[in-house]
Amino acid sequence: MNTASPTTQEAESAIADELNARLHAHPVDGDCLVAALLLMAEQRGISGVARSCGMSNGTFRRQFRNARGLPLSTVLRVLQSLGWQLQVQVR
Repeated sequence: MNTASPTTQEAESAIADELNARLHAHPVDGDCLVAALLLMAEQRGISGVARSCGMSNGTFRRQFRNARGLPLSTVLRVLQSLGWQLQVQVR
């Protein structure tokens, strides 16, 4: 029986798959996207994600609590910090 933990790439792929599933599960609005990103950042470790975005942990959490005022530039920095990119597809 193989009880080894998944590789980093497998773990990252699983997180990305989970985010995509959340975003496809129901109509997505800004609040849904921000909540999903926050969940992914929490799974990765908020402090590290915040630091790589150039923010303190507290600033990061405050910005994500006030999702309606969250700048697109912050969303893009978080995506970049997670090693992801924004992609648009035709429905």
